Amino acid sequence: MTKENVIEIKNLSYRVEDRYILEDITLEVTPGSLLGIIGPNGGGKTTLLKIILGLITHYQGEVRVFGHRPDQLGEDRHRIGYVPQHSHIEQNFPASALDVVMMGLYGKMGLGRFPRRKDYAKAREALALVDMEEAANKQIGKLSGGQQQRVFIARALVNDPDLLILDEPTLGVDAKAMSSINDTLLELKESMGLTMIIVSHDIGIISISADSLACMNRKLYFHQRPEELDRKTLEEAYACEVEMLFHGELPHRVVERHR
Repeated sequence: MTKENVIEIKNLSYRVEDRYILEDITLEVTPGSLLGIIGPNGGGKTTLLKIILGLITHYQGEVRVFGHRPDQLGEDRHRIGYVPQHSHIEQNFPASALDVVMMGLYGKMGLGRFPRRKDYAKAREALALVDMEEAANKQIGKLSGGQQQRVFIARALVNDPDLLILDEPTLGVDAKAMSSINDTLLELKESMGLTMIIVSHDIGIISISADSLACMNRKLYFHQRPEELDRKTLEEAYACEVEMLFHGELPHRVVERHR
């Protein structure tokens, strides 16, 4: 791995029994950049994130995060913040927004150690970063979907990561919340100097926001600047005809015409 890259992946393949989930993936992520990942459902995007996070360890090829295999990061693991796909939370789930953010600190605190005042202060600071400090004592299940996502982002930020990985961070939220969350993520990227990876189905927003774009469906069909993405590449990756609408030079939306 070169010093310039936060992540470097070479010839990565991963299969379950005889079926390839990922095949011959090569890409890199430089410090302070935002990599957007797009592609159809079942295309291996979440699997790729799990390998980067060290949750999947048996694969072919080379993967380095901060110069190490993901499963050998040791203390550097806290340099990664992760926001998984949004999951449903019961309305009466007995935890406040502050409690949820505190969960991000438990791994660093160690088993059997009670949170200290500085830990709660750190959690409140993380909530403030996503404009949710006033909701600290509110029950997480009573918050809107967009508000919940902000709390989960705060949980990922509470350890001051250098790399923030988000899997469909705006899935299931309304258009207004989606736009607001994306704006917040871009502000955090700039203010904190974060390197980001965002998996998204919203090609328009991610194309405008990302420094580089990876389009994948088991294989990597595209890994360049967003403005270089073309219709032919998308049709190959999504395995169907697509209609591209443009906002300036960037693809604004893709509509699949299912056969």
